[in-house]
Amino acid sequence: MPASDGRQLRLGTRVNGYGVSELVQAVAAAPEDEVEQLVAAYEASYTLSPSLRAGGDQRPALREAARIEVGLRAFLEAGGFGAFTDTFEDLGGLVQLPGIAVQRLMAEGYGFGAEGDWKTAVLVRVMKTMAAGLPGGSSFMEDYTYHFGSSPAQVLGAHMLEVCPSIAAATPSCEIHPLGIGGKEDPVRLVFVDECGTHTSLTRRRARAARGRRARGAVPRNRGPVTTLLAGVSLAGMRPAMTVEGGTDTAVFATYLEHFLLPALSPGMVIVVDNLGAHKPDRIRALVEAAGCELVFLPAYSPDLSPIEEAFSKLKALIRAAGARTRAALDAAIAAALDAVTPADADGWFTHAGYRTLQAA
Repeated sequence: MPASDGRQLRLGTRVNGYGVSELVQAVAAAPEDEVEQLVAAYEASYTLSPSLRAGGDQRPALREAARIEVGLRAFLEAGGFGAFTDTFEDLGGLVQLPGIAVQRLMAEGYGFGAEGDWKTAVLVRVMKTMAAGLPGGSSFMEDYTYHFGSSPAQVLGAHMLEVCPSIAAATPSCEIHPLGIGGKEDPVRLVFVDECGTHTSLTRRRARAARGRRARGAVPRNRGPVTTLLAGVSLAGMRPAMTVEGGTDTAVFATYLEHFLLPALSPGMVIVVDNLGAHKPDRIRALVEAAGCELVFLPAYSPDLSPIEEAFSKLKALIRAAGARTRAALDAAIAAALDAVTPADADGWFTHAGYRTLQAA
C-alpha cells in the first residue's frame, strides 16, 4: 500500500508490501545453530506433544517452525519494522504458516494482524507499547461471531494459531495439526509408499583400481527370483517395510498395509501411492480408511513428486554394495540399508520433491 494513503497518514504509520519469496529467502538463510537454539527454547517454554519431542515422528515440523521464526525475525529487524501481517492465501514456498513465530514475536512487542489487516497489526503494536511493563498481557485474536439475536451472542469459531503467550494462564502447549486451509498439503502427514525389486545378483556399478589395472568382480549369471521390497517414507524416515519373493499383487499389498504399515501410523496420516493396479481395489482403500487414514494417488507418470524414489535410489546403492548372494544375506542387506536412512535424508527428499513441513502451533 503506498505511503501516501490517507489512512496511513492519519495513523502516523507507513505500510510496505513484500512478496513472500523475500521472506522465503530469509528463512532459507537461517543459520542451523540458531534454529537448534530456538528448538531448545521451545522445549523450555512450551509443553510439547509427544510427537514433537526429540525422536518424535513430527519433530521436523518443530524445526521448520523454528527456522521460519529465525528468518522472520531477521527480516523484520533488517527492515526496522514494528508490526506485520500475512495471509493464508500467499504462503509461497513456506507451506507452513509462521504460527509459533507470530506468537513469540507478539510477546516481544511486535504488532500482528491476520489476512493482510495492517490496521489491526498497528493497533496491536500500540497496545503492546502501552502495556509494556504492566502485569498481564495483550494479544491479537480473531473471533468469528455469527449470531447477534436476543439470546446471548454466539462465537462459533476463533482463530487460535496466532495468540500471544503473554495472555496464557499457564505454560502453553505445542501440538501439531493438519493445515486445512490455504491450498497446501501437510507433509508431516504424508507417507509415500511404493515397491522396488531386488535380487541376489546386485553388485556395484562402478569400481576403482590402480592406474593400469582392471577392477574385477564376480556376479552370478543366474540372479534367481526377484525379492520385492514394499516400504514407505515420511519426514521421520523410513516406515515399516516388508519383503516378499515375487511381484506385488493386491493380496501382497493388503498384507503389507494390514500387518506392517497401518499399525505404525496415527489416524489422519495420508498414504500416497502410484497408479499400480495392486493399489487401486476397493479393498485397499477400505483398509486405509478403517485405520483413520486417507489414500491418495499420484498423477500418472510423476515419479518426481514422490520422495520414495530417491529413498529407493539410496537403498539400492547400499544393497548393491553389500553384494548379497543368498536370500538371507539379501534380507539382512535390505534391513541395514533401511536403518541407514535418516530424518535428514527424508527431509532432503521431501524438499527436492517440492514438499516442506506442516503447521506447528
